[in-house]
Amino acid sequence: MTFLESLAFYPTLFYSLLRNRLSSVDWPWYNRIDETVILGALPFKSMINELIEKEKVGGVVCMTERHEVDHCWAAARKDWEAKGVSYYWLPVRDFFYTTETSNVHEAVKFISSFENSGKSVYVHCKAGRTRSTMIVLCYLMQKNNWHSPAAYTLIKSKRPRIVLYHQQWNTVEDYAKKYNTCTSLLVRSYTSYWNYLAENRSLRNCLSMPLAKDLLHPSAEEEKRKHKLKHLVPRPKSYFMDVKCGMCYKITTVFSHAQTVIVCVGCSTVLCRPRGGLAKLTEGCSFRKKQY
Repeated sequence: MTFLESLAFYPTLFYSLLRNRLSSVDWPWYNRIDETVILGALPFKSMINELIEKEKVGGVVCMTERHEVDHCWAAARKDWEAKGVSYYWLPVRDFFYTTETSNVHEAVKFISSFENSGKSVYVHCKAGRTRSTMIVLCYLMQKNNWHSPAAYTLIKSKRPRIVLYHQQWNTVEDYAKKYNTCTSLLVRSYTSYWNYLAENRSLRNCLSMPLAKDLLHPSAEEEKRKHKLKHLVPRPKSYFMDVKCGMCYKITTVFSHAQTVIVCVGCSTVLCRPRGGLAKLTEGCSFRKKQY
């Protein structure tokens, strides 16, 4: 545990708790992903009976480090095992860290052992966003012969606040190559996935929402929002700049534009004027460096 991690533990946990208290509907502590897996945040001791009785939890996969569960209020191994719940501990550092694919595979096998048992597995880290999501994603890939985008879409539809960083995505893709039986069978994967969607209307409807923005071809509304603010452009040294017009959205390429008045090539709008070694952009305009 680093000083930064220990410093960030309580504020980030308090943030999740506050959001949950303000609106448990918009920010639930946990979400059921399928008939076997529940993905959630660090459980409290007061939640154990609820999870066992309401959600039929028979197993727990804990992705936190020891210092994250070593509190009088946190549900630890001994608390779960005292209730007859199986416990699998896979400690991973918070934020941008990951683990070996062999460790992920052992956790996936633990979850798989509860299939068709009538019991569920509660998979958690501190906030139920990153470390635990990585495990659940790999489990869904293994179980359903899906590729990572299909599994991620399902989890995102159930628990929208999940996020995976570059390191976790690398682990997921390495896991797919090493353990997923349909790595080279993309059509088979998505056929299985769309068959699943056919039986789940709510999930199918959520796919009409964009999962990513097209940065090269933004909508007119996005363009208007993007160009509302005024900017002060640093003095250029020896590079060209693209200045986008807020009226016609055409690009004008200029050099050393902090020294001159720039006029749009499309509609003759004044794009920027020099001001004290800086270029004052006209409201609605934007700029970027040319990439070579």
